[in-house]
Amino acid sequence: MSNSIILQRLTKQHSLTFLIGFLILSFVFLARHSHEQVFDYVRGSAHQPAFDRVDATALEKVIEALYKPRVHSITAESFTDDTGEVFHLTGKPFYEQKLGSRVLILDADTRPMTDDGQLFSKGGVKWPNTDAMSAGILSHYLYAKIHGYDYQFVQNKQFSNWSQTWVKVPEIKDALMTHDYVVFLDQDAMFRYPALPLEWLMNHWQHNDQTSLMLAAEPDKEYNTDGNGTLYFNTGFIIAQNSTRTHDIIDAWLDCPKGIKYDACRRFAWDWPHEQAALVGFVKQHEFTNPSDIRSVPCAEANGSPWTVEEHGCRGSLVRHLWLNGKNHQPTELIDQVMGYFMPALYSDFRTAHKAAVVPNEEPTTQEQVKISR
Repeated sequence: MSNSIILQRLTKQHSLTFLIGFLILSFVFLARHSHEQVFDYVRGSAHQPAFDRVDATALEKVIEALYKPRVHSITAESFTDDTGEVFHLTGKPFYEQKLGSRVLILDADTRPMTDDGQLFSKGGVKWPNTDAMSAGILSHYLYAKIHGYDYQFVQNKQFSNWSQTWVKVPEIKDALMTHDYVVFLDQDAMFRYPALPLEWLMNHWQHNDQTSLMLAAEPDKEYNTDGNGTLYFNTGFIIAQNSTRTHDIIDAWLDCPKGIKYDACRRFAWDWPHEQAALVGFVKQHEFTNPSDIRSVPCAEANGSPWTVEEHGCRGSLVRHLWLNGKNHQPTELIDQVMGYFMPALYSDFRTAHKAAVVPNEEPTTQEQVKISR
C-alpha cells in the first residue's frame, strides 16, 4: 500500500489561513478608502466610523498573531540574516526596554499620490500590480504596528523655492515635539526584517542618549563627496533623538540654504544633493563636530539593495534603499515581509492543527513469496 495522509478538518475557531487572508485584504482595504479617510486613518484619528475601528482592532490581532512569535529580542547578542551573515552587538546594549510609543515612524511627502492605484487614489492600492510608493509606505506602517511604535504620514504642500527633498527636515523637527525618537524613511527605504526591532538596530549601531542624528552612509564614490572629499550621509533613513542639541542641529540645517552663515550653501536649496550636502558639508563640518552629533551607519547595512550591491557595494542588509537598479522593488520587498512570516506560520499550523494518520508502506506479498516461506 502506498503512503497516504489522512487530514482531518481543522476545528480551531481562528485558523492561520483566515488570519493571513484577512491581513492581506486589510492592507488593500485600508488603501481603498477615500483620500480623507486614509489620511485620517494613518494619523490615528479618533473620528473613524465604527466599522473602521473594528477592523483596525482585528488587524492588530492578525499582526500580533503572525509576527509576535518571531520578534527578535532587543538585547540578543546577534542576528543572522537570510544570507547567513551574522550581525553582533558590541558591549552592553544601551536599550534594554522596549520604547513603544516613544518612537514615531514618519512618512512625509509632497506628492498627492492620487494616480490610479496609488495610496490616496479613489480606487486605492491594487493587488497585484501594486504601486511601488504605496507598498513602501505600507511597509513602514506595518513595521510600526508590529512593534507598537506610533506612525504618522504627513502630506505637505510643495515647496516653491527649495527642492521637495527638504520637506523631511522641518517635519522631523515638528515630530520631535511629541516623541523621543523619530525615524524617517523615504518611500523607497524599507526595514528588511519587520520582526527586527528598532531598539536592536540602535544597540547594534551603538546608538545612545548622546546620539542626536543617525543616518545611512552613502556608497563610497567620488560623486557622493563634497569638495573636501567628505562622504555624504543619505537622508532616506534618519533616526532623530529629541534633545536641545538635536533641535539646534536641525535649526542650523534649515538655515544653511538661506545663506545666513554659509553663502556657499545657498545653492543646495535646489542643487543635488540638496539637504545631504547642507548637513554634512556645512553643519557637521563647521558647527556640530562632536562624534555623537551626526553619526552614520554602514552603507552595507542601511543603504542600497541586492540590485545595486555589485556596482555600489551596499546591500542594504538591515534597511534597504531601493534606488537605481533597485527602483520599484518595494512590492517585492513587502511580499517578502508578509510571506516570509506567513509560510513558517502556515506550515506550523499544518503540523500541529491537522491530525495526520500515516499508513506505513508495506510490500505486497506475492504467491511466489508465499510458496518460498512454506
